[in-house]
Amino acid sequence: MTSLVIIVFNTDFTKESNGEKGNLPNDLVIVEGFVVSKRMNSIWVADQPINATQRLLGLFTSDYGSGSIEVTKHPEATQQEMFNQLQINQEVRVYSENIRESNPPTTSAYWIEVIDNS
Repeated sequence: MTSLVIIVFNTDFTKESNGEKGNLPNDLVIVEGFVVSKRMNSIWVADQPINATQRLLGLFTSDYGSGSIEVTKHPEATQQEMFNQLQINQEVRVYSENIRESNPPTTSAYWIEVIDNS
């Protein structure tokens, strides 16, 4: 069984976004996982890739397995089209604020980075 990786940083971090730099807060949380669903204003990230059956069931139940988190765009995010270029089962690193303990867990992303494992 694999787990969703959550890393908490307390350092200054600067990312480049569409040619502009944005300063991320010192208390950001980093979540790594796979994009398992894309909605209009959010994505879902889980610890494992998803197959077509699980994806279809998830659309109706909003359940993408243990360790899944709903990610929305933070109002202070500098990436204009944060979710547009992402694909299902693509591995990503999400720089976000604290994860809210709701059902499902949610967070707001400042920045999303695609992890290239090639």
